[in-house]
Amino acid sequence: MVISHSQNVAALTMSSLIFKNSVISEGGLVWFSVDEKVRPQIKQGLLSLLADNDKSKVKASSYVIASVASVEVPKNLWDDFLPIMTQAATSEPYNETIRSAAMQTIEYMSDFLS
Repeated sequence: MVISHSQNVAALTMSSLIFKNSVISEGGLVWFSVDEKVRPQIKQGLLSLLADNDKSKVKASSYVIASVASVEVPKNLWDDFLPIMTQAATSEPYNETIRSAAMQTIEYMSDFLS
């Protein structure tokens, strides 16, 4: 993934924007063309990036996660998304970076849905 390997902020920003646009275009047609056995692995990898120490990676992954959630959640294909984000945003075991990233991810998803 570009997000996990890039140190270039411009590359992170551009790749997350391109990914978001391709995921949400045409009701998620591109995202849903990805093998349904692979999609959970991608989502898990993205979720793990919310704990990264690099704020640029956290922001980019938050943006990408929100785009995926914006097409999956309305179709009931990611039932545990909101519980995961709510727990991460409110639970004490998580650090401030993760709490903030979870809240930002929910905000981005709301924006993509409106």
